[in-house]
Amino acid sequence: MKHRILNRTSAIFAISFLAVIVLFPLIVHAQVTVSLQQPPPNQLKVADLWRVTLINTSRETQKVYLQGTAKEASAGLIVDAQTTTFTLPPGTKIVTGRDVSPIKVNSSNGRYKNILMQTGTVPAGDYTICVAVKSATNGEELGNDCIEQHVANASLVLINPGDESTVEEDLPVFIWTTTPPLGTGATYTLKLVEVLGNQSPFAAMQSNNAFHMQSDIHTTTLQYPISAPKLIPGRSYAWQVTAFENGAALSTSEVWKFTFKSADTAVPYKLKKKELLTQFEKLYGGAQYDHGWAIESTKDSGYIIAGYTRSFGAGNDDGLLIKLDRSGDVQWARTFGGENDDGFYAVTQVMDGGYAAVGFTRSFDVGNDDIYVVKTSADGQPEYSRVLGGGGFDAGYAVTPSPEDGIVIAGVIGKGDDYDAYVAMLDKGGNPEWAENIGLYECDVAHAIARTANSGYIVAGYTRSGGMGNDDMYIISIGREGTISSISTFGSFLADRAEAITSVGGGSKFVIAGYRPNDQMTDAGDVCLLSIGPNGERIDVRDYNAGSIDKGISITETPDRGVVVAGYNSGDTAKPGGIIAFKTNVDGAVEWSRFYRDSKLDEGYGVVQARDGGYAIAGYSDAGPEGDVILIKTDSKGVVGCTDKDGGVQQVSPRGSFAPFVALADRGIVSRSVSSNTSKPPIKVEQLCPKPTTPEQGK
Repeated sequence: MKHRILNRTSAIFAISFLAVIVLFPLIVHAQVTVSLQQPPPNQLKVADLWRVTLINTSRETQKVYLQGTAKEASAGLIVDAQTTTFTLPPGTKIVTGRDVSPIKVNSSNGRYKNILMQTGTVPAGDYTICVAVKSATNGEELGNDCIEQHVANASLVLINPGDESTVEEDLPVFIWTTTPPLGTGATYTLKLVEVLGNQSPFAAMQSNNAFHMQSDIHTTTLQYPISAPKLIPGRSYAWQVTAFENGAALSTSEVWKFTFKSADTAVPYKLKKKELLTQFEKLYGGAQYDHGWAIESTKDSGYIIAGYTRSFGAGNDDGLLIKLDRSGDVQWARTFGGENDDGFYAVTQVMDGGYAAVGFTRSFDVGNDDIYVVKTSADGQPEYSRVLGGGGFDAGYAVTPSPEDGIVIAGVIGKGDDYDAYVAMLDKGGNPEWAENIGLYECDVAHAIARTANSGYIVAGYTRSGGMGNDDMYIISIGREGTISSISTFGSFLADRAEAITSVGGGSKFVIAGYRPNDQMTDAGDVCLLSIGPNGERIDVRDYNAGSIDKGISITETPDRGVVVAGYNSGDTAKPGGIIAFKTNVDGAVEWSRFYRDSKLDEGYGVVQARDGGYAIAGYSDAGPEGDVILIKTDSKGVVGCTDKDGGVQQVSPRGSFAPFVALADRGIVSRSVSSNTSKPPIKVEQLCPKPTTPEQGK
C-alpha cells in the first residue's frame, strides 16, 4: 500500500490517538516496556494525547517505529497509523510528537479526524488505544500497551444551518447543542466568516476576519441579529461555536458551511447609505369596521398584519390577513371565516415561509367561541383551517413556530364559569400533537408565548386563581413535549396582567410586558416589565408611567438588548386617546418615548422591529370611515414626523411579589378541520403621513 506523508498537524492528530491514558502498563517483550500516560478524567484533548514512556531494557540502541490503532465503541476503527523510524537507546525515553513525525496514516475515520483537527478534542465516547513498538529492521514487535478511556467531555454539536446547506432566511437561526448539557453558567461565542474562493470551511475560519462574531450567548440558539452585516446572496459562510464556563473555553465545535440564497431573488433589498428610512402612517380597510391586532416582520423585509374585518368576507366579522412590502403597500390580503363573527389575535411566519394566524370563531364553533387556526403559504394561499375547543368560550391569543415546522399556540379554554390557560402544539399539517389545560378554579389565561433555546416555551398571561389578589401575572415554563416544568405568579394586591413577551439576547432572558392599575386603583395605570430567565426565574422588574396606558400592550427586542413597548391610552370624549411607544436600554432606562394621536382615537396592538432599524406599530384608527387598520412605521427613535410628539414616559418605583404556584394540568385535544372559506378583499389604502423628504434622516 502506498502511504501518504502528512504535515505536522496531521501528525499530531494521528499520534494523539496512539497514546492517551495509562491504565495498566503491559510488558509483552522484555526488550521494551510501553506506558501510556493518563490525561485528566473524562476528557481527551490534543495536549494530552501523545505522552508515551518507553523503557529499553536491552543493552543495545535500537531503531524502532510505533504502530498504533484507536477504536471507538460505536464507530469502530478511528485510525491506524505508523510513525517514522527513531533511535531508542537503553533506558527510559519519553517520546513526544516531534520525535516521531512525520506519520504514515494507513487508514482513518474522516469525521473523527476533522473533529480533532478543528476542535482539539474528540467527541464523547468509549475509546481503546493500542501502541506497539516495532523493530525497523525486521518488523518484530518489541513491546505494546493498550488502554481504554471513557470520554465525557462536553462536545459541541452543530444543528442548524446544516453543513453544506442552502439558507434563504436573511436572519437565519443558528442552533447547536452540547453532550452532556452544560450548566446555566455556560456561555457561547459564535463566529461567522465568509468562505473565499476554493477555501475549505476550516481554512476560512482559521485565516479570514470575522464577518460577524457574537459572544456571551447564554442559550444554544441565536437568531442572526438585524444589526449584524447583511448576508450577501450567492456567498458561502462558515460558522463555529465555542463554549465557555467561568471565562475558560470548554469546547469548540466543528466548522460547518452554508450558502445564502436570498428568499427575495427577484429584487434583493439592500439599504443604501443615503437611502431614506421608511416613515409613514397608512390606513387599510373598506366601508365598514376593520381592526389590526398583530404584526410581524417578514423575511422579505415586509410585514404581515392580522386582525378582523367587517368590510369584507362571508358575513359579520371575518379574520383578516394583510401582507405588505417594506413601504406598506399591499401585496395580498385574505379573509377567513363564516357568517358569524371570526377574527385573528396573533400571526407568525413559520419555518417554510408561510403564515399561521390564531384567534376565535363563532362560525365553526360547537358552542360559544372556539380557537381558530389558519395556515397559508408565503403568497397567501390557504393550506389548512382548524378549530380547537369545546362548549365554553375559547380563544387563541398567541402563536410561535415550532422546530418541527409546526406551531405552538397559547390562549384560553372555557370550563363553565371558569377559564384555563391553554397551550397546544400542531404539526406542519395542522394536526394536534399535544395540548395542556393549565389552571385552577377561577380565571386563568395565556396571552403570550416565546420559544426557549432548548425548544421549550415560556407562556405568560394572568391568573385569578392564586397569587397576591385580584389578577396576577401568570408565568408557565413548558417543555417541547408539553411537560410543565414550573408555574409562578407575579403581582400585588391590585390587578396585574401580562400581555406580551419577547426573547432578549438570544434567549438569555425573556421580558414580559403587562399593565397594572396605579395606586389610586383606577382602571388604567402603569406598564410593568418583568424580566425572567430561561427557566422562569425572576431577574428584574421595572414599572413605567406612560400616561394611563392600559390596553394593547406589545413588546419587541432591540439590537442593543433593550426593548420597545407599545400600547394605547383610551382617552375620553374631551381628549381622544392615542398610541404610545417607548424604548428602554438593557438596564431598563427609558431612552425615548413617542405619542401618536390624530383627531380621533388610535389604538396600538402590535409592535415589531423593522429590517431597516425602525419600528412598525399596527392597530386600529377611527380616522377611517368606520375605523380602519393602521400601520405606523417609525425611524429608530420612534419618529414618524407628523402625528407624533414626546411621550413623556417615566420610570417609577416597581412593586409586586414573585411566588411559585401550583395549578392543575389536564391533557386534552378537541379539534376538527374546517373549510378555509377564504376571499381576496379589495383593501383600500390611505396614506396619513408621507415619507420624509430630508435625506439626512436616512443616513
